Amino acid sequence: MNLGLFTIFIKFRAHKGEFFNEKAHRWADEGRDDVGNVRWDGPSSHPTFSWTDKGVEHRCSMNKTVRARVRLKVAELQLPLHKNFTSEFLNQEDNSRDLLGKHWQDKTVSDRSKRRLLQSIGYQFPCAKLLKLWGLRENEERRLCKRVHPDVTPWPESLSQIQARCPVLQKTRNAVHHCIWRQLLIAISRNSLETHDNGEID
Repeated sequence: MNLGLFTIFIKFRAHKGEFFNEKAHRWADEGRDDVGNVRWDGPSSHPTFSWTDKGVEHRCSMNKTVRARVRLKVAELQLPLHKNFTSEFLNQEDNSRDLLGKHWQDKTVSDRSKRRLLQSIGYQFPCAKLLKLWGLRENEERRLCKRVHPDVTPWPESLSQIQARCPVLQKTRNAVHHCIWRQLLIAISRNSLETHDNGEID
């Protein structure tokens, strides 16, 4: 291979009498017994990463844990450099970010739902206001509102306008809110105890 010759690797079962395979076994035995052979006692060329977490030093080669730590560190270094809705959200305490992480790791959640949530938090949802900012639209008015109510000046189309203020989606928005409220009541009833005036607990 070092000479640039065409090389083919063929896998076959060991200890079947193949000449070069048996030869390799003999060389391996010689290398194991030869204490003066220092060819393979040095570190490999694979990079080794180390970090300290809660006073404990960790060290390993590249894997999923290292990638997660690298991404976390990059995010911590990048956050102070940005001033937008996403950075404000990520810098605020008690915003249920742990639940968002569990949601993204949940394999039962569709990729489309995860993508929409990521677009919302990352201020990348393709609404008219953002498309105009990117130079992909000439105005930021909401076309649906203008088509349904041509005599009313339409709101600029943003994610908050779609979710909370769009008059065309009022019935849909109310239905979603009612559904969320019902699920909250069900969850509360399942995880609550009812106390009666006589002191009994159901």
